[in-house]
Amino acid sequence: MSTRARRHTRRLPRSLTVAALLALSAPTALAWKPVTHVGLADLALQDALDDGRVSFYETNFDTGGYKLDAAGHRILIGTYPVRPDLLDALRAYRANYHAGTFGPDAYPDIITGQMIIHPAGEQTAGESDNDINHGGPGTDKWLRHLYNAAFGADGASVTGATREKAFVTGFLTHAAEDMFAHTFVNHFTGDAYNYDRPGGELIPENAAKHVTLEGYLNKRGPQPQSWDASIDGLQGFITDNLVLARSGSELEQWNLLGGENTHYSIPGIFSRLFNRLNKEIQTYRDTVKAFDRQIQQKTVAAKKCKLTDFSCSAAVLYAEAAALNVEKAAYVALNYLPTEYKKNWVKDIRAGLDALPDMSHRLAVAMFFSAPQDGDRFSKADLTSAKEIVNEYAWKHLTSMRGLPDWVGLGVLQVQEIIDSVVEAIGIEGAKEALKAMAENLFDFLLETSLGLKAQELVEDLNFPEKKFDYFLNNPDYNRAGTGHLVSMRDFNRNELHLTDTGYENPDELYAVERVPAAYNSVEMVKLLLLGRSDVNALLRDALGRDPTETLTEPNVLLGYIATLDGKEQWHINDPNQMIFARKDNCAAYRRLFMRQTGATVCEPTTETPPPPAPSTVSATFTVPAGGVTFRTPYSLDVNYTTGETGGVYFKALLTPWPTTTVSNPVTPNSDTYTAAQGSGKVTFEVDGPAISPVDHITVVMYAADGRELTRTDVPGGFAVRTETLPGCTEDRSVTYREIDTYNWRVTNASGTVDLVVDSRDTALNLAALVNTFSTTCMIGKDNTRANPQDYRMQYFVGIDPGYRVPVFPNEDCDLYDPNVLTLTDLGANGWQLTAGSTLTHLFDTETDARRALSVARTFTRHCFFGRNDGRDGLLEYWR
Repeated sequence: MSTRARRHTRRLPRSLTVAALLALSAPTALAWKPVTHVGLADLALQDALDDGRVSFYETNFDTGGYKLDAAGHRILIGTYPVRPDLLDALRAYRANYHAGTFGPDAYPDIITGQMIIHPAGEQTAGESDNDINHGGPGTDKWLRHLYNAAFGADGASVTGATREKAFVTGFLTHAAEDMFAHTFVNHFTGDAYNYDRPGGELIPENAAKHVTLEGYLNKRGPQPQSWDASIDGLQGFITDNLVLARSGSELEQWNLLGGENTHYSIPGIFSRLFNRLNKEIQTYRDTVKAFDRQIQQKTVAAKKCKLTDFSCSAAVLYAEAAALNVEKAAYVALNYLPTEYKKNWVKDIRAGLDALPDMSHRLAVAMFFSAPQDGDRFSKADLTSAKEIVNEYAWKHLTSMRGLPDWVGLGVLQVQEIIDSVVEAIGIEGAKEALKAMAENLFDFLLETSLGLKAQELVEDLNFPEKKFDYFLNNPDYNRAGTGHLVSMRDFNRNELHLTDTGYENPDELYAVERVPAAYNSVEMVKLLLLGRSDVNALLRDALGRDPTETLTEPNVLLGYIATLDGKEQWHINDPNQMIFARKDNCAAYRRLFMRQTGATVCEPTTETPPPPAPSTVSATFTVPAGGVTFRTPYSLDVNYTTGETGGVYFKALLTPWPTTTVSNPVTPNSDTYTAAQGSGKVTFEVDGPAISPVDHITVVMYAADGRELTRTDVPGGFAVRTETLPGCTEDRSVTYREIDTYNWRVTNASGTVDLVVDSRDTALNLAALVNTFSTTCMIGKDNTRANPQDYRMQYFVGIDPGYRVPVFPNEDCDLYDPNVLTLTDLGANGWQLTAGSTLTHLFDTETDARRALSVARTFTRHCFFGRNDGRDGLLEYWR
C-alpha cells in the first residue's frame, strides 16, 4: 500500500521516523518560478513606472493576442494612475518589491509558505483532496493580513511610500501570477502537486510533471530586467507579520500559522513554544507576586491590630505571613532555575526567528534566483551556497531554539523534562518528530518537506527540465489517473508557447507574453492590483461600456476570493467570492481585458445550443490523363457539395489500395476552404510510392472546419502510375566514387544528377549508399532560366525498395522543421518562397514548382545537405 503524500496529513505516531515524517509531508511546486515571477512583474512595472500609469488594451479573448484596428494598431481601453503612495514606494524600493514577488515560495520560509500559505484550509470547488491544510487559514486570509499590515485595513490608513508597501505588493503580485500559472500547469499535470512515497521511495507521476513543466516554463519565459532583490529594512516587518505569532497578534488570532501542517513549520512550532514559555514565565512571576501580595497584606493587617480588638490577632497574622514566606521560598527554590532556563530559551527562540527572514531570503536567491554566471543563459540553482546558508542558520540558532540554550544551570535530565513538557503542552501533533528531523539535517528537511525532492534531484530538475519533458509530460505511465493531458515538447512549444523551436535546439527563443494567455493574464492582474479601488471601477466601466451593476468594494482587487494558490481558476471558481471582472454581469469586461487560457472555463458565452447542421453531401469526378497519372505530380478532382456547416468545409483525397499514398490538400482561406452552403471546388492528390499496382479508386472525404468528418464518396480509379515521365526525375542507381588525391574524392552518377567532391573515402561511401538507396533522383526547377538558377532548384530522391531505410550518418548536416507550418508566399518578380518558420527557406521560379515542392516537403521533417559550406565543389540536397 502506498502512502499518499498530501497536504492533509494523518495522526503521527510517537515512533515516527524522519523518513516516514517526510513521506507524509505535502509538497507543492512553484508554478512560475521566482525568475518568471520577477520577469512578468517587471513587465507590469515597465508600464507603471515610466509615466505613473498603466494601460489596458483589448484582447482577442478566444484566439489570444491583441485586437487591432483598421490601421493595425492595438485598441486602447484606457490608461489609469497607479495609486501615488505605491508608485513612490515602487520607484524607491524596487529591490524590496522583487523580494516580495518570491512570496510564499520564500517567506516566512519555504515550508510554511508552501504548506500553510499556499493550500486551502478545506476542500474547495474544483479541487481534489490532495492539496489541503485542514483547519488552516487558506490563502486569502494571509493576503488580507499582509495588506492590512502595509496599507491599513481600509487601504489608506498607513500613509507614505514605505518599503513595506513595496514588499507586500510584491507578495500580492506572486499570488496574482500563481492563480493563472497553476491553472495552466494543472491542466497538464492533472492536479495540484502531490506524489506517492510507498516505503519512502518516490513515485513521481504528478510531482515529476509539475517540476519538469514549471522548470521548462522558467527557461522559456521573460527574464528579470534586474536581479536586485533585497529585504533590507524589512526583517522586523517580516518577523512581526509572517514569523512570530505572538499571543494576541493578528497572526495568532487569525490562526495564520495553523492547520494540521503546523508541525512542519519553523514559525508555527516555535511561535507556539515562544508563547507557551512566556506564559509559564509569566505564571511564575504572577505566582511570586501573589505570594508577596498576600505576605504584605498579612503584615500590614498585623500592624493595624489594636490591643482592644480581640477579632484581630497580630501574632496569628505574622505567623501566616511567615508561613507564606516559607511556601514562597519553596516555590522559588523549585521553579527559579527552570524559569531562568525558560527565559534564555525564549531569547534563543526570538533570536532564531528574527534571523529566519534573512536565511529564507538568501536560500531562495541561491536556489531559485541566482543571476546567470558567465557562459550561462539562465539562472541556475547554487546548491553549495544554499547548503552553507542553511547549515549556518542551524549551527547558530537551531540547537538553542530546540531547547538547549547557551545558559547552563540545570542538569540534562531536568532540561529534557522541561523540553518534553513544553513541546507536549503546545498541542502540535508531530512537533517532537519534526524538531528531531530538523536537527538531523535542516537543509534536507526544508527541501524534502516542501517539494518532496532531495537537493540534488531538485537541482537537476530545475536546471535541465528539457531533458525530461517528453518522458514525463507525454508518457501514459505518468498519467495513470487520467486527469492530466499528455503533451509533447514539440506540441507544447507550437500550440501553447507559439515557438518555432520544435524541441530545445534554440534555448534563446523565449515566448512572447501576449501569445501565452497564462503569462499575459498574470501581467494584466499585476497591473490591476497597482490601482486604487476607484480606478479599478473606472476601468471596469470603460471595459463594459456602461455602468457596472457590481463594483469593487475591497481595498484591493486581489482580496476576497483566493482560497488556494495551488488550485485552478481561483479568480472565479469560488462563487460567490470572485474577482470583480470575472463576475457574471462583468464578463464582457473580462473578455476584453484577459485571454482564454488552457485549463480555464471562465466567462464562456452563455448562448443556447444551436440546432445540429443539415446533413452534408459530396460527389466528385476525376478525368484520368492519357497513360495514367505521374508519380509526385498534383492532380485535381472536381467536387460538388452541400452542407449545413457554418464554419466552412474542406476536402481530402485517399487512394486505394496504396496505404503509402500521401494526399496533399493545403487548407487555406483563399482556395481550399469553402464557406457557401453549396457549391463546387477541387481537391488535390498525388502518389508517393513505387508503381506496383493500378489505383482501384479514390475516396474524397469532406471535413468540417474543426476537423470532423462529415461524409465521403468513392471515385473509380483503375489507372496506372508512371514515374519515368515525371518532370525533372531520372532513374539512376549508378553512383560511384573515385580518389582525386589523399584529401579529395569525387562522387558521381551516370545521369549527372550527382557530382560533388568530398573530403574522405568514408564520406564518399556514405554519400553513395544514400543515393543508391533510391531508384529515382528528382530536381524541381531544373530548367529555370533565372540569373542564379541554382538558388531556384530543389533536389530530392524517391523510390525506396520495400524493406529499405534511408541510412543515417555521423554529423549529418540537417535543418529540422515542422511540416505543419509550411507556407508558400508569392514574391512577385522574385518567384515563390517556401518557408517553415525560421528553420526552412527555399525559392522557386513558378507557382507550379513551389506547390510541387510544398507537397514534397510535407512528407519530411528534415532538410539535409552534403557539401554545404565546406568550400569544395558541388552540393547535394536531400530530405528526411
